[in-house]
Amino acid sequence: MSFESFVYLRTGGRALFRSIDLSCGGMAFYTAAPLDVGDDPEVVIPITSEGPLILTAEVLRWKAVGPLRQCASRFVNIIQDQETMLQEAVFNAQMLSIRTANRQKQNA
Repeated sequence: MSFESFVYLRTGGRALFRSIDLSCGGMAFYTAAPLDVGDDPEVVIPITSEGPLILTAEVLRWKAVGPLRQCASRFVNIIQDQETMLQEAVFNAQMLSIRTANRQKQNA
């Protein structure tokens, strides 16, 4: 699931990111932010039905991709309400993807 949003750095400031994979446990994304393994910035997940969700994402690994970093992260310190919102958003995105794929097969 791809979307653009912001990562808020613990050292101050924010940076744009583009998600490339979102699950209930974590997220992979591209950013120009200087994140390192173990950093735990806050990320804004804008795709929930109740508005943006702000979660803490611990960086597990990263690699340089041109001027950007491709980061893999896991969500930490999530409360039940946040987990429920995230599960709903991931499920809805999966269902939309399935419906789109089915429509494309029917139109082929």
